[in-house]
Amino acid sequence: MYKFGQKYWHLVDRDNNGSLDFDEFKDVWVGLAAVHSEANLQMFDAYKDRIMDAEEIKALRAQSK
Repeated sequence: MYKFGQKYWHLVDRDNNGSLDFDEFKDVWVGLAAVHSEANLQMFDAYKDRIMDAEEIKALRAQSK
């Protein structure tokens, strides 16, 4: 994780002040959530219609237990 942080710090610390302010922190978490959501959609969207129906959501939940 440390090496990952070093590699991508320049993308996170947008104002290049060497610290992580609250807006930068929020943006990182929003970005991670978006990537995670897209990955789940690609894995569990059986009909490839970019909509998670009830059965697809059940499959997602069953996998995450």
